[in-house]
Amino acid sequence: EERVNTHEAQRRLEAERLRAEVAAEKRATQETSRACYEQRRTALDECKKRVYAVEAEAHSWFAKKDRELAKKEAMRTAWGSQQEQHKKEFEQRHKGMLELEQGLHRRTMERTLDRITRHLQFGHGDANPGEPATPTKEVFAAAAAPAADCAARTAW
Repeated sequence: EERVNTHEAQRRLEAERLRAEVAAEKRATQETSRACYEQRRTALDECKKRVYAVEAEAHSWFAKKDRELAKKEAMRTAWGSQQEQHKKEFEQRHKGMLELEQGLHRRTMERTLDRITRHLQFGHGDANPGEPATPTKEVFAAAAAPAADCAARTAW
């Protein structure tokens, strides 16, 4: 019986030692697990901070680019409207110059046609008999001479 008691005592001691060993391993595993959890949480927090910082920087960069684009578009729009205004002014100026030139040409043609009509009605020098010889009178005289010769030839 002593031997049985000794053997039971050894088994109890062995069981206690195993329980203590399992409890120690459990505590070590829990500590390791807790340390890993803390490390993971710290890493995730740091990662979130970096992600937020990058997102904030990206938002800032996009806002800056949007402002720059809006500024460029405004400048382009202003430049376009300025060019349009210059074009209108240019067209108006040249249209006015064209109208002036057309008016001057019209008046010149009226005077020329009036003079031709007057010469046809009154002859070469009969419009103003006291008027001195002009290049126009000379041209009409030269043009009338061949016409008179032609009329004389056809009369025979």
